[in-house]
Amino acid sequence: MRFQPSRAQRRWIIALVAWPLLVSGCQRHGTGEAVDPAPASNLSPAVTAADLPLAGTEIPLLPPGEARALAQTYCLACHASDLIQQQRLTEAQWRAAVDKMQRWGAEIRDEDKSALVLYLTARFGSDNDRFVPIVARPEPRPSDFAQATERRTE
Repeated sequence: MRFQPSRAQRRWIIALVAWPLLVSGCQRHGTGEAVDPAPASNLSPAVTAADLPLAGTEIPLLPPGEARALAQTYCLACHASDLIQQQRLTEAQWRAAVDKMQRWGAEIRDEDKSALVLYLTARFGSDNDRFVPIVARPEPRPSDFAQATERRTE
């Protein structure tokens, strides 16, 4: 006869086995010192420093207009201005985008939606040709592998 644990029993078994492993994996044996969360690896990450702009790179503000303050308040809370500036949406598409953002948690007041959509359509409508991408290069720095090697030798 084989023992067949129930779903609840399996969860307890997994928790009893996994918890000590997780806790011990986060500390060095005998020292109680936390382990560096970034593992030493010579694998290149999906996004490298070469893909990112330099710290201090200025992304332009949204262009002037009656509802610019609304767009800065509601849109720039989650998005950089260049993401908005590269759009070429019709009024119906901007309305749908604003509705979607509101459903996803943007705190856009209902009474501000019409003015916001009019601003976005006027500045970033289907005839939008204002967007110029920012070209930036990061400062040279040692590779992650070189840094990990230095940490091991210390």
